Amino acid sequence: MDEPEIQESINKIKSDLQAVIQKENIKDLIKDNVITFNHKNVQYRVKKPNAGQRYLVNEAKATKFISLLRDPSHVLESDLISLYQQKGINIKELDDKYTTLSNQKKDYDIKLGKLLEENKDSTDIEVYKKEIEQINAELDNIMMRKIILLEPSIESQINVFFYSYLAYVVTEKLDNEKWIKAWSNYEEFLKEEEELTNYATFCATIIFRNET
Repeated sequence: MDEPEIQESINKIKSDLQAVIQKENIKDLIKDNVITFNHKNVQYRVKKPNAGQRYLVNEAKATKFISLLRDPSHVLESDLISLYQQKGINIKELDDKYTTLSNQKKDYDIKLGKLLEENKDSTDIEVYKKEIEQINAELDNIMMRKIILLEPSIESQINVFFYSYLAYVVTEKLDNEKWIKAWSNYEEFLKEEEELTNYATFCATIIFRNET
C-alpha cells in the first residue's frame, strides 16, 4: 500500500466515523446495557453479552486465531512490522511520535486546566485550545495510519472477527412482538447487507467497551 492509498483509507475512516457520530449521540445510545435501533422498519437490539455468550465468542475467536496461524499466507503483527521495516516504513517511529504528541497534549491540558480553574481571561486559553485540537488531529492520523498498515496482521484480523462475531451473537430483532436472534448463523450474518452488520458491530463494540 503506497502513501496515497494510505491517506485515502484514512480519509474514508474519518468520513465513516463522522457519519456515525452525526447519526447518533454515542453517550445516549446505551440504556441498561442495551442499544436499540431501527433498520428498514425492523427494530433491532444489541445487548450486553452474558457468560454463555462470552464463552461462545471467545471459543470462536480461539478457533479463528489457530486457523489463521496455521495458514502460511497470514502473518503475525511482529512479522509484518519487520516486513515494513525492509520497505522503509518504521512502525516504531509512529509509536514514538504518538507518545511524544500525547505527552505534549498532557502538558497543554494541565496548563489550560490551571487557567480555567483560576478563571483568568488570557489569550493563552485559545492558544492552548488550538494546540490541543491540532495535536488531537495528528494523534488520530497516526493511530489510523498504524491501523491501516497493520490491518493484514493476524492480530488485526482477529480483532475484527471478534467484534463482528460478538455482534452476530448479541443482536436480536423484534418479530411478532418477540425478540429473536437476528441471524441463525454467522454465515447468514456475513451475507447480510453491510450497513446493518456494520452498525450492529459498532453497537456491540460500544457496549462491550462501556459495560456498566
